[in-house]
Amino acid sequence: MSAPARIHGLDGLRGVAALSVFGFHVHVIFPYFPDWWSKGYLAVDFFMMLSGYVMARTYEARMQAGLGTAAFFRIRYRRMWLTMFLGSLLGIPFLWSIAPGPAVFAACLLLNLALLPAPLNYQLFPLNGPGWSIFFELIANVLHAAGFRRLGNLALTAVLAALLGLLTVMVRINGNVDFGTIAVHWFPALIRSLVPYIGGVLLWRHWRDRPPLRIHPALPFLAIPVLLAAPLPMLGWTYDLLFVVLACPLLIAGGLRLQGDAPWATWLGLLSFPLYAVNVPMLHNAAMLGTGPIAATLATLAVAIALSWWLSIRERRAKAAAKI
Repeated sequence: MSAPARIHGLDGLRGVAALSVFGFHVHVIFPYFPDWWSKGYLAVDFFMMLSGYVMARTYEARMQAGLGTAAFFRIRYRRMWLTMFLGSLLGIPFLWSIAPGPAVFAACLLLNLALLPAPLNYQLFPLNGPGWSIFFELIANVLHAAGFRRLGNLALTAVLAALLGLLTVMVRINGNVDFGTIAVHWFPALIRSLVPYIGGVLLWRHWRDRPPLRIHPALPFLAIPVLLAAPLPMLGWTYDLLFVVLACPLLIAGGLRLQGDAPWATWLGLLSFPLYAVNVPMLHNAAMLGTGPIAATLATLAVAIALSWWLSIRERRAKAAAKI
């Protein structure tokens, strides 16, 4: 069973969101740099909803045809591991600088390189901070194959409503939805990940690439950097929930309108995951070397572009070899 054709609009939106969360991380590591994307962490919630949508679109029919949970997990793990492994290698100097000794350093290194948490200094993934979201996305993938795909739309909606209610309480207490990096937030991070992921699954089941709203495809590309800049601070903690529940589906609806050949969107999509994988380690290295945020930004973009170029060549060669 062949996978559906890629939707370039969703690829492009993923790239814009990755650039926004990168801008958020620049301020986190260089606090004197302008806080232009103070809500950049919400890009993770958008990524999760995109993942749920794309996984349902690409694999639910194959799951129903016999693709098991273990096989699906292997597919997803292989897809994630290499890029995160290469990005995480860049985090070795930072991990060495914060580890209390060689034994702790080695344990954290091996676990994080395997995409497993290794709490140190309150962080789940001290080697490469964004690794937490990949870990919880893989959990969502497993739950999708093992359980969600067996549920009808009504039952899955009920699960989503219950989790959203729980998330609402957590966000009200915390003040925002920024759970994940800190080890003690592992349970809120799980709930945070599952809510948009399940939402994405349901969007695919209801829309099948044909959303009921006709949104011009240019609008979501303009909206993402604006929304992640938090233009409505008066909404307080509800802003984050509204982004997840309302903005993310609308952004996907707009992205689905761009389905033709769009090389620029394809390029943004290719850049998104490498940039996400390398940006925090590169910024930490720059800060340790005393490099300013502008030079650090340029160096990080250069590394991400080089990695995305290499990975795309590797993927094309693998596909060519498979046809021989």
